[in-house]
Amino acid sequence: MKTPFLVFADQFDAFQIPGNTGGKKANDPNLTTSEKVFDNNFGAFTKEYLKTLKFPNKPFPGGVFSTACSTHAISYSDQFFTMKTIGDKKHFSMSQKDVLAQALLKFESGNKEEAIRFIDDCDGLVCNTVC
Repeated sequence: MKTPFLVFADQFDAFQIPGNTGGKKANDPNLTTSEKVFDNNFGAFTKEYLKTLKFPNKPFPGGVFSTACSTHAISYSDQFFTMKTIGDKKHFSMSQKDVLAQALLKFESGNKEEAIRFIDDCDGLVCNTVC
C-alpha cells in the first residue's frame, strides 16, 4: 500500500463478534463462559495486533484508533465526533474526528514520526468506561 491510511477497529467489534457468538455482542449479559473467552481473546488479539501493525509509508505512515466499546462502523454516525478512547499517560481521550484531524496535520506537514496510535489499553470485555 502506498497511500497513508488510518485503521479504525473496535476491539470488541459489534459486527464480527455476534457473527461468531450466535448474535450476542461482547457486552451481552447472556454470554456463555466459552463465548466470554472467545470475546476476550478476540479483543486481546485485536489490541495487540494494532499496537504492532507495521505501516510501510513515509513520510507519514498512518494511524490507528481502537476503542474497547463494542461498536462497528461509527464513522458515519455522530459517534465519529463523540466516542473516545480512554486515553493514557501520553494521550488524552480522542474521538475518530480528533485522530483524523491529527493525521491530516501530520501528513500535510511531512512529519516523519511513527504512526499515530490511540488504542484503549484496558482489560476485560468492553472495558472502556468512556463509551
